[in-house]
Amino acid sequence: MIEILYELLPEHVATCNHCVNTRNLYPEETHFNILEEQYIENFDTATLQQLLEFDFMFGFSPVYQVKTIVRAYQLWTNSVEPFIVPKFESWIGLQIKMLFECKKSNIVSNCLKMNYCELLLAIEELFGINTVIYAIREKHIFNTFYYAIANAHEEITQLVIDRYNPLIDSSIIESAIRVGNLNIIKLVMPLYPKYVDNLADFKFNSVDILRHISWPVFMYLVENQYLNLQKYIFEELVLIAIYSVDEIQILDYIFGKFSPNVNTDIDTIVRTALFQSKYQMAEYICNHCNHSISTHLRKVALVHKAIQSGNRDFVIFLARNGVIFDDQVLDYVIETNNVNISPAFIMSLIAK
Repeated sequence: MIEILYELLPEHVATCNHCVNTRNLYPEETHFNILEEQYIENFDTATLQQLLEFDFMFGFSPVYQVKTIVRAYQLWTNSVEPFIVPKFESWIGLQIKMLFECKKSNIVSNCLKMNYCELLLAIEELFGINTVIYAIREKHIFNTFYYAIANAHEEITQLVIDRYNPLIDSSIIESAIRVGNLNIIKLVMPLYPKYVDNLADFKFNSVDILRHISWPVFMYLVENQYLNLQKYIFEELVLIAIYSVDEIQILDYIFGKFSPNVNTDIDTIVRTALFQSKYQMAEYICNHCNHSISTHLRKVALVHKAIQSGNRDFVIFLARNGVIFDDQVLDYVIETNNVNISPAFIMSLIAK
């Protein structure tokens, strides 16, 4: 063990996570303690293995994590002998592994897929910022920035927006909404008017884009006027709620703001809710539209759907609302072999 005055530590050690945290916890201490074999006096002369081990143990600052990746590439560039990449499964070790395992032309897209911010910054330092911008904005037929959005990587999404001026087009917006990460949506949505003159006229191409939307995302889009509900017919609005994560909250909001008219196809809406096993929503819709649910519950396909899904509450709901469970249903249960719906369970419903 060696002791070194904090004031004498080289920058790569003084800024590492362990050193910073130790100084914050023990401000009265004047020396940094470290095993001699772990200490790196000179960053530029250390081996790649030493750098990776130090980062794993003590955590280089982001600046020196990027420098570690850059140094790995420089060592390879200047190596006459075959370059051996250390097998080190740390965060930086994995990024160095990718640096040498994929083509240069694919590195940026792989960084976006894996949330490798440090490697992306290293690529910028090694090959210039225009290399990264070109790969993100112009290289591919489709928008490469999609990879960061589709994988819900907040850190690299923020980095790309801050440094590389990505193209925020409708495909990016739709991907962000499908993924449903509110933080990413908040990052990309304010940039969309840069590419669309009249955002008020924007309507998502399909209700499918809004499937599985959560209540916080829904309200963010509505309150910030990114989602103009006036552009949807009533059936579409209810379908948004049916396929959403927080369906009752969204349904409450829609019925509070809009009303069905004489042309509204209530039957289709109710059937959709039932076949999505959203029987509570079906009840809600029928109650608010003075519509009978009983005609929809007698369908054999619906009973089979409930049994296939293994949703016991849905099956009980059907039984409670007058659906008859007979020997044919029992035979279907035996054929389906779902662990949640047993013959004895169906027999108990028949007995009632």
